[in-house]
Amino acid sequence: MLELLDNFFRFGGIASCLFTAALIYRDGRCTLSGKLGIICCLNVALWLFIYTPGLYEALGPFMMSLSFMCQVGPIIIWLFCLSLFDDAFELTPYHYAFGGGFLVVELLLQYSVVNSTGQTLLSSPAEAYIMVGATGPGAVFLGLLVQMFKIAIALHLCYAAWSVRNDDLVEERRRFRSVFVMFVAISFVWMVALESYMLGHGAGAASN
Repeated sequence: MLELLDNFFRFGGIASCLFTAALIYRDGRCTLSGKLGIICCLNVALWLFIYTPGLYEALGPFMMSLSFMCQVGPIIIWLFCLSLFDDAFELTPYHYAFGGGFLVVELLLQYSVVNSTGQTLLSSPAEAYIMVGATGPGAVFLGLLVQMFKIAIALHLCYAAWSVRNDDLVEERRRFRSVFVMFVAISFVWMVALESYMLGHGAGAASN
């Protein structure tokens, strides 16, 4: 039953992401926001796909390249959300530097785990963070650094959406800002708390 529900929601989500990407490509592919939206939808679809149970065993090392593509997910979501609230949004060196720093930390984390255990972080999201916690203090530090990046993304999104809400001339978008800020804050707090708990759980299991 659980496997049936997993398949229903997983592949339903993938189909929804691909359909949304097709709609954005049709109507907004010439804008930066549209391009970021397409990449965001494809990234979420890929993330859902690579964590399909049993897929890692089937594809083996090839999954590493797919995993690397998913590492940019938080950065793409960040940039896409920023573009929704700024009609004149453009990518700046600051965006590239922050995104590059996030990717470097993610890759160092992957290398640390593979070098210590011979395993990748592709079994499942929960097992991945427990594995990081069990690898050693260096991997735990990198894992916490990833969490700090995600917290910074959440705080910046909330600030960008809330700080200029009264200057937004589009009434529907101005009302949506409050809902968006609340959703982002709750989602990131829940995600970071859960991942930090799993890091601590893995570190505790390794020390016993």
